[in-house]
Amino acid sequence: MPSGNSARPTCPAGALAYAWHDVTTERTITFSGDHLKANFDANNFGGRIEGGTRFAAGAAGFTPYAALQAQSIRLPAYAETAFGSPLFALGYAGKSVTATRTELGSWFHTQFALRDGTIMALRGRAAWANDHSSDRTVNAAFQAIPGGSFTVTGANAPTNLALVTAGAEWLRQPRVDRGQVRRRVRKRRPHLQRDGVRTGCVVGGVRSGGCANDHVRDRRFEGWYSPHHFWSRERFCSACG
Repeated sequence: MPSGNSARPTCPAGALAYAWHDVTTERTITFSGDHLKANFDANNFGGRIEGGTRFAAGAAGFTPYAALQAQSIRLPAYAETAFGSPLFALGYAGKSVTATRTELGSWFHTQFALRDGTIMALRGRAAWANDHSSDRTVNAAFQAIPGGSFTVTGANAPTNLALVTAGAEWLRQPRVDRGQVRRRVRKRRPHLQRDGVRTGCVVGGVRSGGCANDHVRDRRFEGWYSPHHFWSRERFCSACG
């Protein structure tokens, strides 16, 4: 999902993939009880390129995109091993099959703050896809029967598809460990006093009532792990110095 806050950025993307398959097939001839088994390796190559342009309006926006992907699987020639009579054992010819897909559609996204300060992000996609496969046939032959070859044709898959995607993400702000903050204050106290800085309890936000060493309640502490940011940007509680 492309993201960003600038107006109309171009969002190119690409991916390459490879998979190796260790395939084992087993079947039993019902009336004879013969058991037939085969094992072979298959290789799968794939790739995808995608590009789009994001249009934003505040916290919402949409990204029209176009994509092209291709996948090729290469099957070697292999033969079944018979445990029993080899009469029905088959041998298969090697084959490579390529499938391609083109997509045209748009991503939609928005986000908003909840009452507890967390953020809810919503995303969705609507697109049209066109699938094409080079070949769906398999050539096989009975090993024990001369001239006993035949061709099997697979079922045709739909060519035109509708793609619909929906998702939600709940973004929680990191919680501050007040005990860890106090330990950091005590550790840094001598250094700060040498620099003429008043030390004490860190105040992360608006105070509510008395001090009571309970002031760490502001989400501005997202970046407090940086010592420079922590000591230069936050305030100190004068009641706890």
